[in-house]
Amino acid sequence: MPRVEPVRTSGGSAPRGSLPHSRGRAAAVLFGLGIAIGLGVVFRDPLLRAGGSVIYPFPYRDIVESAAASASVDPLLVVAVMREESGFVPEARSHAGAVGLMQLMPETARWMAAKARRAEGDLQDPDYNIRLGAEYLGYLQKQFDGDTHKVLAAYNGGEGNVKRWKDLSKAFPETRRYVQRSLITYRRYRWIYSETRP
Repeated sequence: MPRVEPVRTSGGSAPRGSLPHSRGRAAAVLFGLGIAIGLGVVFRDPLLRAGGSVIYPFPYRDIVESAAASASVDPLLVVAVMREESGFVPEARSHAGAVGLMQLMPETARWMAAKARRAEGDLQDPDYNIRLGAEYLGYLQKQFDGDTHKVLAAYNGGEGNVKRWKDLSKAFPETRRYVQRSLITYRRYRWIYSETRP
């Protein structure tokens, strides 16, 4: 039987069934799941709620819930921030130097560790990173009277900047986008997991 070579277009794009199309299918599936979750939020469908945990998983749940309780923060806010910050990769490092699951800057982590009376540790250690991140969120909640928009803006753009901006419409564009994305993620976590929490 003769071998059939894949046909390429003049633009040099990959043939059907190759990696780009596979990625396209995966993206379409994820998009469809996102739509389903959105519909589930509107219609309160338990099956769609269960399916939402595929896109919005809750890794490190025991650590998150323990750390959040210690810091008086909603654990679903902690996991939402973790998802947005690192995509749940403990070794994540940003171009700015933030490290770990909660993407803490080393100087912020040192300051927070001293404030929380914790020994300095490895920011790539999930337990240590999550606990410090939760403490930092708790600190920011006190600074901004529980205003989740400002807490998220400060987590991303800095506490001093948020105090200077007063109105978040003056925030960095990246910070405004971060707050919007994080609030959507937080809302979805609350919808998916609110009935499964002890």
